[in-house]
Amino acid sequence: MKAPDGEYQDAYVLGIEEPVKTFVDQLIAVIIRKNDDEDKLVVAAKDRQYSKEEIRQAVNFQEQHFKSKIIIPGERREWDDE
Repeated sequence: MKAPDGEYQDAYVLGIEEPVKTFVDQLIAVIIRKNDDEDKLVVAAKDRQYSKEEIRQAVNFQEQHFKSKIIIPGERREWDDE
């Protein structure tokens, strides 16, 4: 899948400690960046669930530089200015 910058879509892979080129399991969240063109996918093994707070902590090393919102598939969305 291509991202707005023309490159492949980036994803955070939670629960895997080494870099991987491909990963097939489940999409657990999308990080919508309000001050950047490229949103990020968050994926993890099917047997593992993460709360929004756990996701935020795991990706904070990079996402701290952006104003973003975590969207969990199937969760009711509140479109405010969090």
